[in-house]
Amino acid sequence: MKIGILTHPLDYNYGCLLQAFALQKTLKSMGHDVVTINRYSNQSQPFHKVLKDWIYRFVSRFVKGNDVPLCWNIGLSLEMKRILATNTQKFVDRNIDNTGIVFPDDLLQVDKKYKFDAYVVGSDQVWLPHFSENSFLDFVHRDNVIKIFYAASTGKRSFADDHKILTKCQKLVGTFKDISVREDNLIELVKDTLDRDAIQVLDPTLLLNAKDYLDACIERTNDSPVIFTYILDKTADKRALIERVKNDLKLPIENGSVDQDYKPGSNLNIEDCIYPSVDHWIISMSRAKFVITDSFHGTCMSIVFRKPFVVVGNVARGLNRFASLLKLFGLEKRLIASSNEFDVRFYESIDTKYLETTIAKMRDISLTFLRKNFNQK
Repeated sequence: MKIGILTHPLDYNYGCLLQAFALQKTLKSMGHDVVTINRYSNQSQPFHKVLKDWIYRFVSRFVKGNDVPLCWNIGLSLEMKRILATNTQKFVDRNIDNTGIVFPDDLLQVDKKYKFDAYVVGSDQVWLPHFSENSFLDFVHRDNVIKIFYAASTGKRSFADDHKILTKCQKLVGTFKDISVREDNLIELVKDTLDRDAIQVLDPTLLLNAKDYLDACIERTNDSPVIFTYILDKTADKRALIERVKNDLKLPIENGSVDQDYKPGSNLNIEDCIYPSVDHWIISMSRAKFVITDSFHGTCMSIVFRKPFVVVGNVARGLNRFASLLKLFGLEKRLIASSNEFDVRFYESIDTKYLETTIAKMRDISLTFLRKNFNQK
């Protein structure tokens, strides 16, 4: 079967890249011909949308006290994004079959060109408001096309928060064969807003083993132990936590991202903000004696590699996805709100016996969901 995957852009977000790689690899292992649609947002947003996003972030930061940046890649041109993705693009070229960069207005032509037998929408936050209409495949007008959501998720906002978008999604969801979600709380959202049933499945990254990721790498390095950090929102409190762990474990720090995120108009040189390769990220994770992260996929990959870790909760980005994931594996206590809650017990290995049992059970549920929707045993 020829399957198109619609998810987030294949740029320099490690979580997006790793889950896209994992889902495509999983579907290919089932014998399908799979292509990921590398959909980017339009290069420039209308002023009112930029202003609305800024106001939302301003209120979150200064009224609600969340540690959220006022801008998030607003104003980055496609050329800037390509520069920042210089190293991560190599992993995409080697490991993810894709359409090349397309924009929302190109999606109708993509559908006509590839004539996919089926679409899998997901994983990750494909239900954010600005992405939702495309996620509900508003550009697919052919009959007899299988459409499913796999491990769909959202942030603090979703398609349900905008009445106009919700109305469109309610009409489009009728063409979907089945729905699965990443977080357990989204089952209720689907029922309440779309009047459909959904099941919880694993994030695609958890469908693979550590070896699958290492086999996708061609870079090689030494295997000396490190403390691996993958921090999306850098704060003084998180820097203090990293320093404490460094002093405790007497190991070097391996950073899984850039030291500073590039922002247009800043005094940073964009060449100094190019993201490290995905190979570097994966290999550093494999070398880790301990992981510090505030990222959902940083957490997922710590579990995949069976690493002891701590997650600093990211309130501004939403805590439900962390809570749902960690509850699934009995790891709730590894989520903290600040460095003050850190305890040396985090250095202890995770309970792999319970973890192995749960992963095996959830993989079976997740793979069965995919197989039954494509009429496979």
